[in-house]
Order: sequence, then C-alpha cells, then structure tokens
Amino acid sequence: MQKLKPAQMENIGCVLGMIAIFWLFGASGRHEYSYYTGLRFVTCGAAALIAIGRFNRICADGIVILLGAIAVLYNPIATVHLTKEIWWPINLATIPILGFTMWKTHTE
Repeated sequence: MQKLKPAQMENIGCVLGMIAIFWLFGASGRHEYSYYTGLRFVTCGAAALIAIGRFNRICADGIVILLGAIAVLYNPIATVHLTKEIWWPINLATIPILGFTMWKTHTE
C-alpha cells in the first residue's frame, strides 16, 4: 500500500472539510444521534488530515495547533459531551476556521 503524501492528505482533508461545513450548518436542527456521530467523524477526520499533511509539509504552526484542537474536540471515540446550547456556537466557530485553513493550505 502506498503512503499518502502531505498534499494528498490535505486534499482529502479539504473534501471532508467541505462536507463537514455543510453538516455543521445543519447541526442547528433536531437530528438523530447518528447525525452528530457522523458529523464528529467527518469534522475530526478533516481537521486531522489537514493538520497532519500541513505538519509534514510545513512543520508546526498556529493552524496545525488549531486544527489539532478541533480534531480533539470532535473526536468520535473519546467524545466531549456538551449541551446543544454550547455546541451550537462551537459549530458556528468551527465553520470559518475550517474554511480559512482549507483556503490557507491551498494558497501556500
């Protein structure tokens, strides 16, 4: 099996990031638990892949640290349990962070 290059990891992370942004917008409504589980997998995966690819390409910077924190927060295995009133602003803050980091990653 061939190892993914940093740019490939970032590209896959950006595709997942676009999906995550749509899911984060939709998280304001009432959904089944499986919706939020999927949201966690996609958001955590996007943040982790972009962070790992960027770390391997550039080394540690503020974006890598920020994406690492998002990956930990949205981790679907060791979940962070917060109320919907707390998650909603976090979700809203995650949207521009993911958008900015995807843009920044592809312009460098």
